[in-house]
Amino acid sequence: LRRAAAAAGIVAEGNSPRAGLDFMAPRRKFAAKARRGKLYLDPRSYARYDPLASVVKSLDAPGTARLIRELSPIFQEACQEIGCWKDGFDAVLLKAIRHLLDTPMVAGDIRIRKKVVSYLIAEPELEGLSDAQKHLLRMGPANTAKIQAKLREFALAYGFPQTELPAPRRYSPKIR
Repeated sequence: LRRAAAAAGIVAEGNSPRAGLDFMAPRRKFAAKARRGKLYLDPRSYARYDPLASVVKSLDAPGTARLIRELSPIFQEACQEIGCWKDGFDAVLLKAIRHLLDTPMVAGDIRIRKKVVSYLIAEPELEGLSDAQKHLLRMGPANTAKIQAKLREFALAYGFPQTELPAPRRYSPKIR
């Protein structure tokens, strides 16, 4: 529960919860592909996240919402112990969900460029997203859609108003 509470707080601040959830890390490495002298995120990399997206999609949103509501005092206590929030668990949970729902659905290939040991997204609008949002993008459009749909369903079942949730956004990379 502490890891889940910490992950919600980390995502709410726009950071990737990767370090605290390393047991969920994909086994295969990230892959890039070259095409006409430019690098792109290899769509085969998306499959690394298929198991995670499938688990998230399989969750019963109303049941999960009830469980988290029942465990809310424990989540709140965990938050206080790790010193992550002043506003309370529900506020942080909503902020984390809203943040991930605000990640655009990207239609088309995502161009990247080599950094020292990793990659940057070549599209400034996408590179400007938070680390949490870029992590969701790297899961691929199908997995992003599964996760965002379940987050929206969960948020509504939890009692967050629809008006508090961002509308889905689409993004089409510019061809250069």
